[in-house]
Amino acid sequence: MSHRTNSNVIPATSWAIMDILRTGIEDRVRTEFEPCFAAGSFDVDVEKLCSRPLLQSIYMETLRLRSSAGSVRQPIQDGFTIGNWSFKKTGILFMMPWLSHRDTTFWNTGRDDDPHSVDEFWAERFLEYPGEPWSGPIRKNDKPEAYRVSGKKPLPKTADDDKKAKLVTSGIQGHYLPYGGGIKMCPGRFFAKQEMMAAIAVLLRACDIELLDRVGAERLRNSMSRFPFGTLVPDAKIPIRVRKRALR
Repeated sequence: MSHRTNSNVIPATSWAIMDILRTGIEDRVRTEFEPCFAAGSFDVDVEKLCSRPLLQSIYMETLRLRSSAGSVRQPIQDGFTIGNWSFKKTGILFMMPWLSHRDTTFWNTGRDDDPHSVDEFWAERFLEYPGEPWSGPIRKNDKPEAYRVSGKKPLPKTADDDKKAKLVTSGIQGHYLPYGGGIKMCPGRFFAKQEMMAAIAVLLRACDIELLDRVGAERLRNSMSRFPFGTLVPDAKIPIRVRKRALR
């Protein structure tokens, strides 16, 4: 494949692995994807892999945070309106999902005593967990009491919790647009998802990856040098140590 073909999926995969390591959830991710591999090999059931709830949420959260591509559209007739704005047929519309991906009035940011900013990676953002009305990607503005939970802070999620989780994709279409929208939506999105999720799983199955500069890793942010064209790369380099893992 050409460099251009992989210019978005490589930084997206790198970000996903970095955020998995920064948040210390690599064992949960491995537990989830392990049944998708044939024993003692890297033969993977891609369809099964791409249906894993936590891994899908990580994939979607990575694109929400790292994708900066805008969408250009032109009305097919005069009088096209969006809210109070009216456009002529010759008009050019440039839409920025970057803004909708960070809409604090729409996205769930977790419990009041366990907040997760729209500007930070939250692996479980797209998951609903049984008995947790505050979970799921969309903030329940009509039920503010769901977020005011008194008592102890929630315990970290476990692999057993992930087995009960449900990925939520409905209701987010107007705010989640990493591949554009409409009939012009990126036709390669299905392959990109498979490529990215398979790469994450194979790398984490094959290797133990250690962050040698955890402070620097925590400070890592998007480099805006490519904004608004595709997936943003990290703004610094972080040293790592890679060790081969024994296959199960």
